[in-house]
Amino acid sequence: VDEGMLEFGEILTNITSVTATGQPRSAFLKLTVVLVYRPDDGAKALMESRQPFMRDLFNGYARSLTEADVRGMAGILTVKSELLKRARAAAGNDLPQEILISDLIVQ
Repeated sequence: VDEGMLEFGEILTNITSVTATGQPRSAFLKLTVVLVYRPDDGAKALMESRQPFMRDLFNGYARSLTEADVRGMAGILTVKSELLKRARAAAGNDLPQEILISDLIVQ
């Protein structure tokens, strides 16, 4: 099955982090996301038309994260499933199949 892909490029946002001594500090989260969707008839046009809404939901979610949320494999899997949930909500269907994260950097 040939799947469709929708690239979101870079999502960059401030997140909350904590120093070794427990002091809150600001950090940046950089996320590069690709959405894989089922290539049904009309899916490409629909996914492209919903992309701004997905990006908005992705940005809102990314802003709510803390550095601890994105640590380790479990953190990444949670982020992927939460982004997929938002992609499906914005698309109004289950065409979005998977979120690929090619880059996740906290600095």
